[in-house]
Amino acid sequence: MFLPVFLAFWVIFFFYHFYWKRRGFPPGPTPLPFVGNIFHFDISNAEQQLLEYRRKYGKMFTLWLPEPYVFFGDFEMMKTYFKRDELSGRPEMEGMKLFIGGNYGMVINENLWWRSQRRFGLHVLRDFGVGKPVLENACIEEGRKLVEDLNRAKGNPVCLLPYVLTAVGNIIHQLVFGSVREYDDPFFHDIARDFKIVADFFNSPTMFLIEQFGYKPALYLQKIFDYGLNRVIKSNDSILDVVQEEIDCHKKTVIYDQPPRDYIDAYLFEMKRREEEGRPLEEFTEHQLKASLYDLFFAGMETTVTTLRHAILHMIRSPKIQARIHKEIDEVIGREKEICMSDQKLLPYVNATIQEVQRISNVVTLNVPHCTTEDIVVEGYSIPKKTVVIPQYSIVHVDPKEFAEPGEFLPDRFINANGEFVKDERVIPFSIGKRACLGEGLARMELFIYFATLMQKFEFHPEVEGRMPPLDMSVKVTKTPKPYLFRAITRV
Repeated sequence: MFLPVFLAFWVIFFFYHFYWKRRGFPPGPTPLPFVGNIFHFDISNAEQQLLEYRRKYGKMFTLWLPEPYVFFGDFEMMKTYFKRDELSGRPEMEGMKLFIGGNYGMVINENLWWRSQRRFGLHVLRDFGVGKPVLENACIEEGRKLVEDLNRAKGNPVCLLPYVLTAVGNIIHQLVFGSVREYDDPFFHDIARDFKIVADFFNSPTMFLIEQFGYKPALYLQKIFDYGLNRVIKSNDSILDVVQEEIDCHKKTVIYDQPPRDYIDAYLFEMKRREEEGRPLEEFTEHQLKASLYDLFFAGMETTVTTLRHAILHMIRSPKIQARIHKEIDEVIGREKEICMSDQKLLPYVNATIQEVQRISNVVTLNVPHCTTEDIVVEGYSIPKKTVVIPQYSIVHVDPKEFAEPGEFLPDRFINANGEFVKDERVIPFSIGKRACLGEGLARMELFIYFATLMQKFEFHPEVEGRMPPLDMSVKVTKTPKPYLFRAITRV
C-alpha cells in the first residue's frame, strides 16, 4: 500500500512542478522544485545569459526565481505593452517590508498611491528647477568644483568615484534637503557605501528566497547563523536615520506661509494642506516621505555616478574618440566658456558618445520589476494577475540584431550622414512606459554638463601610459566598473 501511494505522490509532485505550474507561461529553463532557476541564473553574467535565453526561448521567456518572472526581450513589445495599466503594477516585496516597512515611496509603491506620489514628485522637481536655469546653474557650479578638485591632483593617478559622488550627490542633496556639502565631506561616500550594501543584497539568491518564504524566517535564521543580513540591516538603518534626522530638522524650521525650501518642505506643506481639508492622510504620511527620500537619493546618485565612471573608462580606452570630442568642443565652444544646456544641440558627437555609454554600459542589471494588475494575454501567453514582469532593456542593448557589433564602443552608430546626432529610442536607460524614471530630465542634464565639462578641461590617460584599464565589472543591482586609476591632464 505504501509503495503505490509513495509513487503516486512523486508522480503528482513532478507533474505539478515540471508541467502544470508552467502551463500558459512563456518558455524558459526548467525550474527545480522549491528553488526554481535561482541557482541556474548567474547575476554576474546576467547580460549575456539573458540574451542567450532570448535567443533560445524567444521574445518572452520565464525564469522561476522561485516564483515566475516573465522577461520581455524585444523593444517593440516593451514599447507596446508597458504603456498599459495591466503591466504597471509593482509586486509586493518581502524585502521592502524588511527595509522600509512595505511598498512605500515612489518606485515600489503600488495601487493608487504610486500615481499620487509620482505626480507630486514630478510637480516638485519641476518647481525646484528641473529643466530650468536655477538647477542648470547648480550643475554648472558643481562642474566647476569638480574641475578644481581634479586639478588639485596635478596629473597624479586618482580614482574618479569620490569626485563624481560629491558632484552628483550635491544636486539631489540640494533638491531634497535644501543644502550642499563640501568636497571633503565623507557624507556621500558613507551613504553610497550603505546603499551599495543594501542594493547588492537585493539581487542575491538569499533575497530571492526571502521573497518566496518571507522576511520573518530570514530574521529568525540570522539569529542561528550569520549570513550577512545584520550588516545589510545596519546599513539600511543608517540611511533611514540620516533621512529621519533631516525630516525632524525641517519639521522644526519649516515656515508654512513662505515658499518651500526643498522637497521635504513641499511634502510637509502637502501633508498640512490635506489635514486642514479633512482628507485621508494615508497617502501622504511621514513614512511615505521617508521612503520617497530613500528612493530619490538612491536613484539620484547611483545610476548617474556609475554612468560617468563608465564614460571616463571608455575615454581612457578610446583615445581617438576622446580626441574627436576634444576637437568638437574646441571648435564649437572653446576651452574657457562654461558649458551649459544650450550647448547640447551644438555637440552631436558628445551626445552620441553619452548615448553609446548608456547603451553599452547597461548600468541596471535587472530592471525594476513590474507586475500584472489583472490576468492578461500577451502574444498568446496567459499571464496571471500579480505575476512579475520585467522589460529587460539590456537584452536590446547587446542584441546584434539591433546594434551591429554590440560589444564595441562606437559612438558613430548614432551619427547620421549629415553629421547630426540621432536619438535612438532603443537605448532605454531610464525605463519605459508609466513607470519610467521621473528623474530622467535631471539625470540627462547632469550627464551632459559633467561629461562635456570634464572633456573640455582634461585629457584622460591610464595610470601607466600604454597599460589600459580593463573593462572589469562588479555586477549586482548595478553594473559598475571595478575601481580604476587614471591621470587627468589639464588641457592648456
